[in-house]
Amino acid sequence: MFRPDTLALTGLLALLASIGPVSTDIFLPSLPTIRAAFATDLPSVQLTLSIFMIGFAVGQIVFGPLSDRRGRKPVLLGTLGLYLIGSLACTIAPDIGTMLAGRLVQAIGAAGPIVLARSIVRDLYNGPRAALELGRMGLIVGVVPSFAPLLGGVLEAQAGWRASFALMVIFAVIALVAVRWRLPETVRQRLAEPFTVGVVVGGFGVLLANRRFRSAVLLNSLGFGGIFAFISGSSFILQGAYGLDAVAYGVCFGLGAGAIMAGNFFGQRMTRRLGVPRMMRLGTSLMAIGGVAMAVLVTVSPLLPIRLGAAEVVAPYMVFMFGLGPLFPLAMMRAMEPFPDRAGSASSLLGCLQLGFGAAVGVGIGHALEIWPTAVPLALVLAVLGLGAVVVERATAGRSSPTPPSPAA
Repeated sequence: MFRPDTLALTGLLALLASIGPVSTDIFLPSLPTIRAAFATDLPSVQLTLSIFMIGFAVGQIVFGPLSDRRGRKPVLLGTLGLYLIGSLACTIAPDIGTMLAGRLVQAIGAAGPIVLARSIVRDLYNGPRAALELGRMGLIVGVVPSFAPLLGGVLEAQAGWRASFALMVIFAVIALVAVRWRLPETVRQRLAEPFTVGVVVGGFGVLLANRRFRSAVLLNSLGFGGIFAFISGSSFILQGAYGLDAVAYGVCFGLGAGAIMAGNFFGQRMTRRLGVPRMMRLGTSLMAIGGVAMAVLVTVSPLLPIRLGAAEVVAPYMVFMFGLGPLFPLAMMRAMEPFPDRAGSASSLLGCLQLGFGAAVGVGIGHALEIWPTAVPLALVLAVLGLGAVVVERATAGRSSPTPPSPAA
């Protein structure tokens, strides 16, 4: 079994947490091909992303509280089994309806690994040590999905779009084996409350009553909305409006992932020197700068004598993502730290709300691109989200809520 404070355990948790992002990113270069293969419209193809995020969010609502009561490992094995079934369905899907059904099952299964990986960190570590572990996981999670679109583009070119889903099947089998034989159970004392709708909802009420939890969730949601806006629209913008091929698009996507990794690394090194509040302020400021810069560039570039091409989208997005690098682990730590007895529930609600918000942003981007097929809708959304993050951080800086007592079982 892997032990705490080892690179092996950190790596396993990071790989589990990356299942969801990889499942979204690896087939992004294939979206135009899937649209043509199934002879469907753009919003229907983009539903393969949005329905995944909805299932991903709903699954987290269930699996976090369930793992507080039944243990992390049994729930994790069950969710990985669901993910395997959904991936198989997508691999052999004959039409867009079957694809969407498979993506929903796949998403529900993928919800378990990411929410439980965060919960395991809270089981094992506290405070700044937990933020450090989340940051280290973030680096690895950034590496794996950053190569996913590039790999997906290569797979499509060599073997067709179904090859990406076949790779997800293999990934699911490897994860099942690793969890079964190498991951220890980390819940020291299982929550005695019954697993009923009323009790689970009451537990979520305890979390939402905490101002610190609410502000951290809102910051994470705004950041994730920016990521999903890019995920939903970038393949059509960069490949359609700017003429990039699937491999070049994968490289551009990887630059954004590299930026969040660099920001994460920067945050790990500088948080002790600057402090958590100043680092969170810096992160939200960079989000706003990136979003506003993209809006300005895509608006004025037609008037410039020299066109910047895809750089007017990719470069500002990298600034936005660099700001998210230190912000995400710090906000997650702030949301989960007050609730050691219900870390699964805190991780679930955090993930559900941010993913639900991201799915809504993705649907909006899809419809906006049908009307306005340029980079302007994406740029405006990122600018609003970045400025919104600055407002939330400024409004909540220095405020905190005492940890409320858990409700009686």
